[in-house]
Amino acid sequence: DYLQQHITDTEKARLKERHNGFARQVTPGVPMWAPTNAPPTEQLPSHEYWSVDGTRGLLAREPLVHPSKASWASGLPMPMLKACEEVWNLALKLPALCAADGPFYEVVEQSAGTLAPFQDDRTLISLSEVAREHLMTTLCHIAAGCIGTGRKRPPVCIDRPLRVIARSVGRPPCLDFTEIALSNWDSCTGIDAEQVDSQRSRQMHVVWRFLGTPDEEWYRAIHIVMHEEARDVVAAIRVGHVAM
Repeated sequence: DYLQQHITDTEKARLKERHNGFARQVTPGVPMWAPTNAPPTEQLPSHEYWSVDGTRGLLAREPLVHPSKASWASGLPMPMLKACEEVWNLALKLPALCAADGPFYEVVEQSAGTLAPFQDDRTLISLSEVAREHLMTTLCHIAAGCIGTGRKRPPVCIDRPLRVIARSVGRPPCLDFTEIALSNWDSCTGIDAEQVDSQRSRQMHVVWRFLGTPDEEWYRAIHIVMHEEARDVVAAIRVGHVAM
């Protein structure tokens, strides 16, 4: 029941059922794409960031990676790229500077100059959906880290772009399950991963954390893997729909 509810909620948020297939619910601020007219089948080919029929199941389509490794950042102006890299570097400091009312808030404030490009609403809205979703996840963790140190709100250099990005992706400007797990993952390769499971060369791991403890890693990682494996369940449901 829990998994089925996630599937239903995701479909209602991103897909609109029609007599001849499914049409995309357009995210505010992005260009209109042509609807998918293919009827429901075992596997609907999809290039959308969120799709229950995608290869990633209920997870985001693309892993959360450093801006220098992300395809969406290749054409960004240098000041905007530096700003994206700065928020990534700030998020890396979360476990060390958040505990015991640490100086994380002050460190974020000191980055206001580098984050100046984020104060331009039009520039943020013009970013690709993948870029805005990645920024949403990272900014939400930074904002939560600032609030966790005893402040009521994060610094303006984070709060303003977070609200603009949140409005563009259609979610509230706060940390939720989407940012904690569904879009907060990356895949790693290596000998150890192959030894753990010879059937899968890629293993999922969490990107942003607040404590950096094994318990926190396990709790988030197990949800990430569970929601990725949901793709097989979704495919089975599609087959059942077709058979009916």
